Amino acid sequence: MPATLFGELEISKSHGHTPVNAPQYITPNVLCYVSGNTFNFADTRSASKSKVKPIVADAQITAFGVYRKESLIAYAERGSTAVQLVKYPLGSSVGELSPGQDADIGITSIAISHDGKYLAALGDLPTFTITIWDWKNTSIVVSVENAGPARHISFNPFNSLNLCTSGQEGLVQFWKLEIGFKSNSLKNLVAMDAFLQDTKPIRTDNDSIFQHGNHAQSHLSPSNHAWQIDAQVLATCETGDAVVQFNPITGDAKVLFSAWMSGFEIDQRKRAREDADENEDAVSMNGASDFVKEEYGGSENFQCLLATKNEIALAGKDGVLRFLDYDGNLKSQIIISQDGNAITMLAFSPDFSEVSIVAKDGSIFIYHMQTASISKLVKIESANIVSLALFPVSDVLVTAHVEPSIIKFWDPESKAITNTFPVGGVISAIAVHGLSTVIAVGSDTGVVRIYDATFAKSSDVRLLVRCRASKTAIKTMLFDPSGRFLLVSGQHEDFVTIFDIIKRFEIVGRIHLPSTVVTAFWDLEEMEETDSEEYSLKSNLALFLMTHSPGKSDIYRYSVPLEGDIASNPMDAHSLQKSMPMVAKYRIDDTLSDFLVVSSGVSNARTIYAISEDKKLKNYPCPANTSEETNDFTYLSAPLLELSDHEKSGNKLLLSLSSEWLFSHSPDGTITARNFLDPEKSTKLFVHDSLIGGVKNVAIARDAHEIFCVGNDGVLKELEWKPHNAAARRALIEAREAAETALTSKMDAMSRIMQLLDAMPTCEHNEPDKHDEPSFFDSGKTDGVHKPGSSSGEASTQSEYEERIKSIRERLLKAMQRNETLPELEKLPKTDFIIDFAERDRLLAAADDRVSQVRKEIELENLKKRVIRNRIKDECWDSMEVIGASIKSFHPDPTTKKIVEVTNFPIKKKTPQQIQKIERVRLLRKIHINYSLGSEKKSSAQAVVVPIDENALIESPLATDLPPPPPLEENTYQDFKSLLYSDLELTTDERKRIQIILLDEAINEIKVEFNTKFKDFFKVKKDEIMKIDDKNDRIATIMAELQTQEALFKPVLDDDEVPERIIEVNDSEVHAEKFIGPEELRRIEAQKREEEDRRRAAQEDNYRERGLMIMMGGKLDDRSEETEKEELIRPDWMNKPREEMNEEERKQVKEFEKKVATMKEEQEKYKKALETELKKLQGFILELCDGFDQRLKELLVKKLEADQSIYKNELKRIKLQQAILLGEGDEAKESRLNQRLEELRIEKNACMQYMPEIKKELERRKDEHEITSKRDKEMEKLFKKEFTNPSNPDHFEGLYRLFKERQSLPNQDSPQNHNESPFPGIEVLASTDTEEQYAPLSFERDSFEGVSQETWMKLIDFRDRKIASEADLKASHREYAEIQALASCVNEDADKIRKETERVISDLVAFAEYRFHTTYNPEALFELKQGQVEVPQAPVVTDYSDAELIHRGVVEKLNDNIISLGNMKVDALKEMKEYRKGIHALEWENKMLDFQAEDLVIRTRDIQLLRVTKQMQEYIRGGDEMKQSNEISALERRADFNSKSHVHKLDDKSTLVDKFEKKITEKKRENDKLEMRLRDLEAAVKERRKIHDVQVKRKTMAGAGGGANGVGDKNTLSDIYTRRKLVDLAKSQSQDIAILREEVERLRLRTYPAFPSKSTRLGI
Repeated sequence: MPATLFGELEISKSHGHTPVNAPQYITPNVLCYVSGNTFNFADTRSASKSKVKPIVADAQITAFGVYRKESLIAYAERGSTAVQLVKYPLGSSVGELSPGQDADIGITSIAISHDGKYLAALGDLPTFTITIWDWKNTSIVVSVENAGPARHISFNPFNSLNLCTSGQEGLVQFWKLEIGFKSNSLKNLVAMDAFLQDTKPIRTDNDSIFQHGNHAQSHLSPSNHAWQIDAQVLATCETGDAVVQFNPITGDAKVLFSAWMSGFEIDQRKRAREDADENEDAVSMNGASDFVKEEYGGSENFQCLLATKNEIALAGKDGVLRFLDYDGNLKSQIIISQDGNAITMLAFSPDFSEVSIVAKDGSIFIYHMQTASISKLVKIESANIVSLALFPVSDVLVTAHVEPSIIKFWDPESKAITNTFPVGGVISAIAVHGLSTVIAVGSDTGVVRIYDATFAKSSDVRLLVRCRASKTAIKTMLFDPSGRFLLVSGQHEDFVTIFDIIKRFEIVGRIHLPSTVVTAFWDLEEMEETDSEEYSLKSNLALFLMTHSPGKSDIYRYSVPLEGDIASNPMDAHSLQKSMPMVAKYRIDDTLSDFLVVSSGVSNARTIYAISEDKKLKNYPCPANTSEETNDFTYLSAPLLELSDHEKSGNKLLLSLSSEWLFSHSPDGTITARNFLDPEKSTKLFVHDSLIGGVKNVAIARDAHEIFCVGNDGVLKELEWKPHNAAARRALIEAREAAETALTSKMDAMSRIMQLLDAMPTCEHNEPDKHDEPSFFDSGKTDGVHKPGSSSGEASTQSEYEERIKSIRERLLKAMQRNETLPELEKLPKTDFIIDFAERDRLLAAADDRVSQVRKEIELENLKKRVIRNRIKDECWDSMEVIGASIKSFHPDPTTKKIVEVTNFPIKKKTPQQIQKIERVRLLRKIHINYSLGSEKKSSAQAVVVPIDENALIESPLATDLPPPPPLEENTYQDFKSLLYSDLELTTDERKRIQIILLDEAINEIKVEFNTKFKDFFKVKKDEIMKIDDKNDRIATIMAELQTQEALFKPVLDDDEVPERIIEVNDSEVHAEKFIGPEELRRIEAQKREEEDRRRAAQEDNYRERGLMIMMGGKLDDRSEETEKEELIRPDWMNKPREEMNEEERKQVKEFEKKVATMKEEQEKYKKALETELKKLQGFILELCDGFDQRLKELLVKKLEADQSIYKNELKRIKLQQAILLGEGDEAKESRLNQRLEELRIEKNACMQYMPEIKKELERRKDEHEITSKRDKEMEKLFKKEFTNPSNPDHFEGLYRLFKERQSLPNQDSPQNHNESPFPGIEVLASTDTEEQYAPLSFERDSFEGVSQETWMKLIDFRDRKIASEADLKASHREYAEIQALASCVNEDADKIRKETERVISDLVAFAEYRFHTTYNPEALFELKQGQVEVPQAPVVTDYSDAELIHRGVVEKLNDNIISLGNMKVDALKEMKEYRKGIHALEWENKMLDFQAEDLVIRTRDIQLLRVTKQMQEYIRGGDEMKQSNEISALERRADFNSKSHVHKLDDKSTLVDKFEKKITEKKRENDKLEMRLRDLEAAVKERRKIHDVQVKRKTMAGAGGGANGVGDKNTLSDIYTRRKLVDLAKSQSQDIAILREEVERLRLRTYPAFPSKSTRLGI
């Protein structure tokens, strides 16, 4: 990072807490916690932040761990799997543990063992790798990918070789680190799942009712864990309602206790409630709290825990710290957070005297175990900051917060909160005044509040103005450098609002732009070096506003005068176009995120610095001000400088008050600073997490010495310059002095502004924000602005205005009432009474908005339904090749009394991939069959692959009497049945899968075949319905003629028979009233006009209707039948008495009555004929329906047969799929066994390889240990030899006692209070590997009489050498014990490998036998006839497990033997039958002759006794001739009647023939006239054609022809003229002749009176 003029930026303080890990103690009283990318330190004894400077990381910290003995902090950064090691408190780097290659995206947890040997790092996605480091040697001990996701890792405090991971998806694993001779391993044990018996209540459909599931099990998902004193592991659950205990050795899990009551406890509580309230009818437990144990306070209060010696510390949602014993009994509890803030993390201090507690908002509390008191160590003041700013006059920091919406003021020296006050809306932006203590606050409802802020008491913060300036959230608020104007811009608005802060303290108007305002910038023009009184009064302002267009950025420059009043135009949307004219427009061909304008210190030239969406900083020269309005854009050329500072787009720029420094901040979490003296050099610092939005806002002090920034991570940071040399320090001092000088020069202007503020009264209207509150511009008045001085000084004026408004209102109401009483012609429309047009427009606009909103909601709802409809249609309709349909019978079945219904088979469309797969399988199967047939043909083998016959499955696949295969060239295998494998061929999974596909296609073929029949039958039904409809038409006609009313049988197709109706919506199905909009109405009217035009055009020349009218009188029916049906009307004269009639009249009456009788007879016959026809038609319809229903039953039988075939094939498919599933893991299992066998072989070879080396190493260590032991003993012998004095043995004993004395030094870091420690002696265990320190001997304290100084020094030397020798002996012994243990472990491993190898080999042999059995003993499916099953049938399912399938040949052979024996018996019976037949014949003949003789005797007797009558006598004489003659005469009479009737009918027919002949004659006459007219027209056409040809010829020959052509034309014209003249003469003469003929005829009639003939009348 290159240094700038001031040096480099560094983080001096960080406010906030990022709870990536629980805070940890780096010393017994200093707590370390993470704040973004820094480590903060807090002294728990003084309850304040430590004076230690925070340790800063280069990126966001994701995990950390501490090792207190060496003041070591290990942490990981986001996006890296390397672990950084630093020392406390200086933050100096110790080293970096880098794995070399990042397998994961980062590290989520770090733990250091209690003895300091190992450091464990738990990776993140995707592998969650666990890496164990020897951090002192920066080497990897072992690295293993985790078997599942995890978030937490920890070491066993008693054994650094054991670890535990937990945290995600409820997976808890225990790991054991095995240190080998040359390689290490990390083996895991997955803990068992934990289940909660008598689970928590289950919410039913009614949210207020809970039901408890007794004797049910609920799966628990452990999350956080902690070690116990007995090396057990305790874990809380994600739901926070239970504590689970795990055994790391076996992995067993049990629920230690739960917050939910058991079923027995619930029953007890119900009984207690019933006893307490006997008057209630029923006692129910409806809430979830009714099932929770009261002492635990709820079901989510076990979310974090700590284990002590006798108790468990638990905390959770309700913010209460509870201490429970291991039986779940509550011992004590203390409320940590009064506002119910949840507790998320707990941690013990090293001496177990304190518990650090982390709340959900990041606050840190300290619970003191001795006094049971609570102190708040870290208070989060930087949470939910949306914006921040610095007062230039005092460097006081102002932060705006949401949830709750408050403003906080920070002391510039101590950085503590000095003042806080609430705001009545959700804050979205703030801005501070440059020359006073005014602060502007904008909310998300568009309300702007302006306060006068002081910093002593909250009552000193006064509200000056409250106004709703926008209908959207306030996005931008900027004070101009002079302090007079405030610019406010809303979200997605195309205008900015200008406030006058100094003179009027209200809104002055708007500046409108073509599109949405992106950002704005103020600048001073023509700054004059004058005294302070004229400051900001003789300078103009330049306002720059930026908008976006596609691919471009437009910057508009406005000139804003500082002198005089600023007025807007209310008629032009309060525009300030005249007061603040636009003087320039710049266009840049780039999309800019932000910009600012920097003025040159020498001239008025300006430079635009902008940062674009491509993350580059660019500068453009700004042209000079034209001081005139312009409509043309000035295109800015290519940038003079391009610099890349950030990695993400959406960056912002900030200019220091001195305009010397340019700062940029980005969502990538970095801040960049550069000086305009050398803009290419910059300093860059990472400050906030880029994963959640990076930097949100930045504020700069007036001397640019301090920079404050806040990010989306909720952390507020203070940045300072770190000078790198004397020049940088001098530049900082000069910048501070320049800032103070500039501030001093503005003191007079500041005091004047402060006096204006002091004189301004407080605004009393500070109600909370409302979304429906009118804005300033809605009313067009200042009603929306609440400003000071409007309550007392204008009271009288206000009352006068109210009175005037009241009188005007009364007059207006009276006028409206009078208008209602006037006539219609004199009434005024109601719109003429509108006086508040703005309110009307607002109401109309609101109504239009509401209509638009409702329309959008309906459109969205309709769109949602259309999407669902289209999805359902795509999946259930368009994806179907055959839609499900049914055919129903006309009448119910007489047996079942139900309609017979037959459905087809719905078939789904096949995708191209499926078709390709099927064709590939078909081709492979054909190739296989043809190859098999060719191979068998070559080998002259008789056995062939025969396709399975569905009707002959009883035959065994092993039968030898198989039919011969078809010729190779004749078998085309068009159907899939012919491609099926035999059951004995299905030995591999590939063949089984192919068989499944072939079976699916065979099923599909069955369905297609039946669907074809179904389709044809459906056509038959439609034809039958059409026939019935035709017959019904005739029946309706007959009923109308007979004047009878009977119900007609009119069959219709059901919706199930026509499935297309499902996706069709008829108008009758829509019950809601159809809304026809203007567009729809216009379309309908256009369709009506088109239809009328078409009908009118068709009626202009409809030759069909014209011909019908001319030829048939407009009707197609026969009038003869109507004539027959006409009734005879009796004339009135026939009603007079018969005596008054003459003979002629009587004759006419007689004829009339005869006609009436004849007509009645004919009508009766006609009626009987109609009735007969009606019965015949009804019988025909009934017969038609019965025939159709019978055929439908036959189709139903075919459907059942198809279903049977389909179910049979599906059963085969299921069996094959089961076989595949059963054998799915066989290959994997075999592979695992072989792989394990190979691993065991490798492990065995490794053991055999390492064993000689281990033995050599063991012998070497043994020799070294013996040598060291021998050296130690020699040292003691040498001491005795040196100090033995036979004359004074007591002297030697004293020296020998001092020589052996070993007094250990006390450990200053060891905890003094182990009462609550769950790990007593852990510090001793941790120090066993270090060299033990002994207290030295003191001559004054330890010497005795008679010991000289020389002897004492020699004693000390011998003692030190002895201690060193003992240390060497201990180390040698420890190394020898380790290698001895390693050798024993290797031998045990070799024995385990041998045993496991034997087991794996036996499993492999057994598995191979199982595979052979399952492969070559397939399951076959047979279809048997009922008579071929000899097993007794069970009522439901017959068990065939003991049945045997006998070959057909055996049965047939047995049947042949039985038949032969039966034939022999039948032959014997036949011989017996023939012999007995003769005997029976003779007996029968005797009986017959006896009966005949008896019959003859009886007949003779009857004849003798018979009496002869007269009829018998006549018959005897003449026979039957008389009867025949009578019949003949009757037939003759009938023949005469028929002949007469025939003659009568012939007369009638002849009359009709005459009528038709007359009509034909008339038509012929008309045709002749038309023929003559046609000839005349043809002649006229020929003449006109000749004239036309002559004219054309003349035109073509004009000018080119000679005199001959002119003569020819004249001759032709003369011929035409002559002919025309002759024709006209002939016509006139023919007319004269006709007139003369008529005159002659008239004279003849006058002379001879006579009637004119018919031809004369017709003009013939």
